[in-house]
Amino acid sequence: MMHPIKKVKWICFDWDGTLIDSAARNINALKTAASIVCPNIESSIIEKACKSMQSPDWNIFFSKVPVEKNRIKVIKKEWRTLISSLPIADLFSDVRDVLSVLLTKYKIGVITSAERWRLDLEIQYHCLQNLISASVCSDEVKKQKPFPDPVLEFSRRYNGEIKLYIGDHIDDLKMAAAADVRACIIMRNSTTGISVFPPFLQIKQLSEIMNFV
Repeated sequence: MMHPIKKVKWICFDWDGTLIDSAARNINALKTAASIVCPNIESSIIEKACKSMQSPDWNIFFSKVPVEKNRIKVIKKEWRTLISSLPIADLFSDVRDVLSVLLTKYKIGVITSAERWRLDLEIQYHCLQNLISASVCSDEVKKQKPFPDPVLEFSRRYNGEIKLYIGDHIDDLKMAAAADVRACIIMRNSTTGISVFPPFLQIKQLSEIMNFV
């Protein structure tokens, strides 16, 4: 008699601003890269385009900043060069303990706006390979957050059910809602629009999630 395959239960996280304190580094490098490559663009335009970002969302950035097409790849290359020259950001203090406890009941995944090369580098640097077993990055889907594509791609690749997605930005909630996945917002930063996309949970510290899973 064949028994049904038991679905894996996943807890998935955003990366920048949720597990790793990298937002300021990422966005300052983006502002610098844009200013170097396109010095004629007003800094206020670049500042406004970067508002509320945790890592570069190229589609949003280039829709708001008047960059010539032949300069887009140059800005991306300059950003990657700058990021590679900077120290890797620290994890938030409670991350390792929380993931270790969650791993006793769930598998841990990451769904992020970071590109694959950077996520893998930072996971390896922080020795999280034994805690985080699956991930989907922005350069692996056609549409990034807030569209549901990253969550749907995660579900397509990895067998199982996403029990909860934890992020720190309104786009995390929009993505989860669009994919019909329960979400939790960690309120480290000022986040708007929560009344439109109410999260399943609101927490101030990552360790608080242990009270609900």
